[in-house]
Amino acid sequence: MAKSNPSSLSPKLLATGHRQRMRQRILDHGASSFADYELVEMLLYPAIPRRDTKPLAKSLIDHFGSFLALCQATPDELTKFKLNANAITLLMLPRICAVSLGSKETKNLYCFDDWSRLMTYVNRYTSNNITTGTSILYMNSRNELLLDSLLPAGSEISTLHRYIAEQALHLNATALIIVYISPKRPANVISQHVQGLKQALSPLSVSIHDVLLLGEGWTSSLQQEGMLNGDFEKRL
Repeated sequence: MAKSNPSSLSPKLLATGHRQRMRQRILDHGASSFADYELVEMLLYPAIPRRDTKPLAKSLIDHFGSFLALCQATPDELTKFKLNANAITLLMLPRICAVSLGSKETKNLYCFDDWSRLMTYVNRYTSNNITTGTSILYMNSRNELLLDSLLPAGSEISTLHRYIAEQALHLNATALIIVYISPKRPANVISQHVQGLKQALSPLSVSIHDVLLLGEGWTSSLQQEGMLNGDFEKRL
């Protein structure tokens, strides 16, 4: 029997065969065997059933920098790539699942009821080779960590008020600590950005306990420096 020439097969059949191989590969070897763009490629399969998703996946990773940053992107950011609603939902699904799992796994493991415990925790960024970025620590009323969310690379607090508020509501968080790792802006500018977020969170009864600036060998607290311009109901 003559073998089929792959070049004579329809794009639909070729795509089907590729997707089957990708699914089998992840079952056999796990996600660690995949590049970031390949994970995105697979996430997009249900939303884009009849088109090669690899070029789009590579474009998304090139723009956001990593799979983690892409999964933390806001719907507005993803809409710029002309993605349909199903694709946007699928790309946000890993973060949504992580939030749900993280709120169960990390609850009661980290409790920031004093300064030394908080410093012990934030020093892990350095040990994990996280040298730049902004992280939001979402906490409950007992100062227990619900989620540590590293914001997408290059993003600014001033443009993510809605995103942060939605995260806080989903987690039932009552307070945040914002951690700037190797901040690129001076403390007074960061303080101004945080004031806008504070106002956005106020109707939700979510407070900001502190804003930490982490540099190489130094740590600064905007709360201790008196740069948060307000008395918070619950201080560390």
